Amino acid sequence: MRKLFFALISIASISWSNNALAESYSITCESNANQWRSCWVGEPIKEVILQLEYSPYACSEGFSYGFEELFMWVDRSCRGWFQVITESGKTFNVNNSLE
Repeated sequence: MRKLFFALISIASISWSNNALAESYSITCESNANQWRSCWVGEPIKEVILQLEYSPYACSEGFSYGFEELFMWVDRSCRGWFQVITESGKTFNVNNSLE
């Protein structure tokens, strides 16, 4: 419930680039100062895969990153490049900045 509450009030930095042929989208999602942050995908998520870890801290699914039905989240200074696959087969590439 806590995650859903914060998802509704959280403001994520999101940038979209759509390639209609590849059904691929990009999202920038940042967790600053060890804070929990949600990033709206807008479609039911099937899977989130950590592709490349940028953070000096270990990223662990379900602990420092994960997803609910329509959004993914990051927490505890986990930063990386994530691939989000939706139930409809679209792929979202989620990038955490290095700032």
